[in-house]
Amino acid sequence: LYDSFCDNGCSLEETQQQQVKDISFRLGQLRLDFVNNVLADRQQFIKCITEEEAHGLPDSWKIQARAEAHDRGYSEGYLVTLDFSRLLPVLTYSHNRALREELYRAMMSLGCQDNANNTQDIIREIAQLRRQKAQLFGYDTYADYVLMRRMAQSREEVEEFLDTLTYTVRPYADTDIACIQKYASQDGVYE
Repeated sequence: LYDSFCDNGCSLEETQQQQVKDISFRLGQLRLDFVNNVLADRQQFIKCITEEEAHGLPDSWKIQARAEAHDRGYSEGYLVTLDFSRLLPVLTYSHNRALREELYRAMMSLGCQDNANNTQDIIREIAQLRRQKAQLFGYDTYADYVLMRRMAQSREEVEEFLDTLTYTVRPYADTDIACIQKYASQDGVYE
């Protein structure tokens, strides 16, 4: 309990306590801004696909996607969005590799587009504020600050663990990669 109070600034001077409060408040605002920007980017993406592009998708998905397309003013086709319930079946069952890639890339670039929903400035400010907060508590980095009460109590321990993990799982990863490459070459994608 004492450590928890100290971690939140009770052992700091009054001006530093206020700085911690201000930083924590701003971080809360930024987290909300980040989530809202990603959500807005997700909601902006819609794509209407043809019957051919929908090949392989379950009938239940097609029924819902056709109704959604109709609701949005499309006379034919299936509506695809980046909502998981709409996206996951396409990534899982669609026979159209280009469509799967397009949707995957759209999903992975949420918040990174050159538009009003871009999160780069938010991320930059979060990193700066986290570093300032850590330094108020006497730590060089935010990683050092958050690790003080964790099982791995330093960045060095985390790096050592990751190195060991990498060394241990590498043979299995290589096997998985070879299996995926073999599958992709059967599909004419990898040579």
